[in-house]
Amino acid sequence: MGTHTPVYWSTPGYCTPAPGVDADSISPDAPRSAPLSCRWPPSLAGDAAQAARRHLHLSLSLFVGLLAAIALLYWDDLELLRESITSVNRVRVQGQDAENEAKRVRGQNDTNNESPVELDKPTSNQTDGVDVTIEGVDDVETTGDGHAESLRTQGSANESSRDSPVCRPHFRAATNSSNPWSDQVKFKRIYFYHFRKAGGTNLRIYLGKVAAHHGLEYGVTEYGVAETPGEHPLPTLYVTIMREPVARSISHFKYEGRWDCRELVYNSTFHPTDENARKIEDWNETYGFEKSSCRYKKEGYKFHMTTCAVNCYSQWAAGLSCPWWEPPEHPGPGPEGYPKRKETPIAKQYDVAKAKLLSYNLIVITEWLKYPDYITSLERFFATPNFKSKHNSPWCEIQSHNANAKNPLNMSDATREKLTNLNAVDIHLYNELRSCSFPDYSIPAFDPTRFESNDTLRVDLGVYQKKLAISGKDGRRLKHRSWIRS
Repeated sequence: MGTHTPVYWSTPGYCTPAPGVDADSISPDAPRSAPLSCRWPPSLAGDAAQAARRHLHLSLSLFVGLLAAIALLYWDDLELLRESITSVNRVRVQGQDAENEAKRVRGQNDTNNESPVELDKPTSNQTDGVDVTIEGVDDVETTGDGHAESLRTQGSANESSRDSPVCRPHFRAATNSSNPWSDQVKFKRIYFYHFRKAGGTNLRIYLGKVAAHHGLEYGVTEYGVAETPGEHPLPTLYVTIMREPVARSISHFKYEGRWDCRELVYNSTFHPTDENARKIEDWNETYGFEKSSCRYKKEGYKFHMTTCAVNCYSQWAAGLSCPWWEPPEHPGPGPEGYPKRKETPIAKQYDVAKAKLLSYNLIVITEWLKYPDYITSLERFFATPNFKSKHNSPWCEIQSHNANAKNPLNMSDATREKLTNLNAVDIHLYNELRSCSFPDYSIPAFDPTRFESNDTLRVDLGVYQKKLAISGKDGRRLKHRSWIRS
C-alpha cells in the first residue's frame, strides 16, 4: 500500500477508500484505523451547520436572558452603584470646597474682626422654654423668647454678632478683590434671597419696587442656594429675611406639608380633613418628610429644596446638603454591598451659612415687622414708601389657610420639643445673627451716593403700584420692566 494519512472510520456509506486502497478489501466491520477517506454529503453538512447555528443562538439567548434576570433582580443596586460611580469624583472634594468657601466668605468679615464660631463643642441652650442640645456648636445662652444674651465661649463673638446685618445694616459693597469691602464701588443691583415661609413674599415685592424706583437690577433666588456676596459681576446690595426656625418650620408644614397644594388648588372634589392630612410628627427630616436628595440635571447635581423641616437656613444658605454615595468595597446584595450614603456635616453647613449671611447688607427679622418704628426704619433705609402694600396672595396660600382654619393643627408639647431639638443648629444661627434685642439696632438712612442708577430701568412709583395691583400671583410679572412701561 502507498503512503496515506489514516482517517478514522465513521458512518458507513459515507466513507471511501483512500487512494491506492482496494474498496473490496475493506469490510463494513473494518477497524477504526482503516485507511478510509470520509466526507459528509452536502445535505448532511448543511443540516449540521444549521444545527450548530441554532445551538449558538440558543446559547446566546439563554445567556442574555440570564443577564437580564440578574439586572432586574439587582436593578436598584446597579442604579445606586452607577450613580455613585458618576458622582464620586465630584463629591470627594465637596468637603474641601465647603471649607474653602467658608474661608473665602469669612475673609470678607475680617475688616470687622469677625471670628467665626468653631463648631467643635457640644452646647446646651434654651429656646421657648425647651432645652436644646446642639452637637458641634459653641455654648450660647438665650432667654425664653429665643433671643441670645451672650456667647460665653467666644470673647469677641458677641460684639461681632451685634455688628451683623440684623443689628447694623450697611452700604458697603462686597468684592472679590484683596479688599473684601468697598465704600467706593456703587451698587447697581439689589439681590434678595427668599427663605421659604419666613414672611418674605411682601419683602420680595417691596424690593422689586425699590429696584424700579432707583433704576437698579433686581435678582431673586428661592429654592436654590443663596448667592455669595461679591460673586456677581455687578456691585450688589444683599438682603434676606429670617424667622424663628421652629415657627418657620411649622408654617411650612401647614402651607404645603399637611396637604398637597395641588389637591387643594386643582381638585374641586378634595375636602381637607384631619383624616386625610399628613402628620406633623412625620415632619422631621431635612426635606420635610424625607432626607435631603438632589436630582441630576444636565449641568450635574444641583441643590434645589422646595420643602424643609429641619435646619433649613443652614441648608439654603450653604447649599451643601446634597448627599452622595461612595461605592462599597464588595458590591453585591445586602446592606454591606450597597453604596454608602454620605452627607456634609451640618456643622460645616452652619459655618458656611453663617459666614455668608454675615456678609449680607441687611437681614430683616420677621418678628420685628409688627413694630411700626422698624417698618419706618426699613423704608428710610431704601428711601421707598409703602413697605406693607397689599398684594395678591402666593399660590396655594388662600387654600391652605382656609384648610387649616377649618382643621386647626393640634401639636403636642412633645412634638414641638422634638422639632425644636431637630432645629438646634438653625436656632443657634438665628440667635447669633439676631443678637441685638429690639429696638437695639441701627439702620442707616438711604445714601444716594452709594448707588448708580440706570435710567432705562427706572419706573415711577405710581406706575409701579398700579401695575402691581393687576400683576397677579405676588407680582412675578413685575420683573419684566418692558411690561411695566407698557
